[in-house]
Amino acid sequence: MIVTLVATALLFPLVTCWLMIKVGFAPALPNGHRVGAIDGLRGYLSLLVVVHHFAVWQVFIDTGIWSAPEDNFLSNAGSGGVVLFFMVSGALFYSILDRQHGTVEWAPLYLSRLFRILPLMWAAVMALVIIGVMRGGSLTSGDIMPLARWLSLLGTPAIMDGTIMRNDIAGVLWTLRVEWLFYVSLPAVATFQKMVKGPHTRVFLLVIFCLALMTVRGLNIGPRPPMFFALGGLAIEIIKNSAWSTALLSTPATWVSLTCMAIAFLMVPYIYSPVGGGLLFIVFLTVVAGNDHFGVLSTKFSRMLGEVSYGIYLLHGIVLTVLFQDLGAASLPPSERWLLLPCVSIALVLIATLSFVTIERPWNRRGKNIGRRFSRKSSEPKHFVSS
Repeated sequence: MIVTLVATALLFPLVTCWLMIKVGFAPALPNGHRVGAIDGLRGYLSLLVVVHHFAVWQVFIDTGIWSAPEDNFLSNAGSGGVVLFFMVSGALFYSILDRQHGTVEWAPLYLSRLFRILPLMWAAVMALVIIGVMRGGSLTSGDIMPLARWLSLLGTPAIMDGTIMRNDIAGVLWTLRVEWLFYVSLPAVATFQKMVKGPHTRVFLLVIFCLALMTVRGLNIGPRPPMFFALGGLAIEIIKNSAWSTALLSTPATWVSLTCMAIAFLMVPYIYSPVGGGLLFIVFLTVVAGNDHFGVLSTKFSRMLGEVSYGIYLLHGIVLTVLFQDLGAASLPPSERWLLLPCVSIALVLIATLSFVTIERPWNRRGKNIGRRFSRKSSEPKHFVSS
């Protein structure tokens, strides 16, 4: 039954997106240069993380321990989604810097990221504060520094007399913090691209870098995210080879990708391992090359789901904590709780779309407009890719 419900939870959001497109409620999809079929992938990754944390909630309700479920797929859905998200970021920004040929305008780029990430994140934290008040908590002077840590992505300590905890946002803010560490490293990436011109040399050095990160535990910020960011850049270098790019677009490559995906999610015990990461890198290579996996990733509803994926990813923890802790769904029998998963996925698409239209898109535009004031160019480069 759980397998059916998970499949339904992935399918229903697509139907929801299709209906919103039909009635004209969907946000306009971006035009211009995009990297491969990444736009169509991101929504599915966010839904995988939702499925994972829904399963984690079931463990928490039954045992009182916030822990991954024993089932391989339910456990790997979250970590696999995060691994591929890191590769997406690595590929997008490596591509951006590579096309700017050493003339990167850092102020517009960083302003764009600030206005892209922080407004919705701050709105999410404010929503948690309201939930905390409804739970009987109150903001005191002792909450100033802990709340500042939330808002600055430096941590998620308990606030408001413990009525709001890290679990109330499903602990996802650590990935945004790591993402910003990656942004800080972008000047080093640009320097690497400027100094190393040959694609074969770049591939060799990136491979060596990734292999080194596998063995250095000191750089293990969580699940070795520097390695996954680097694999995103490696994918961009590999698809520059026309022979490889053509091969990755073929039908056999699609089947290889789907097979690697199935093995990684269903059979690998720890997807952050070199084996799991390697299998997902093969999947990612095909997507970056533009392989839409039998047309699925190029559909309008897949791309729309990708457009609102940040909201799904960031807000799903709040929806889950309200559902199970505040609305009392935790008291239901396990089989009935799982029936709520498709409903959660549909609700998240609607909430994320609303937050995209009212918060993400307006603030993203403000960030780009402010960034233009610091730009030496009269308009934003056409190759800038928002993620």
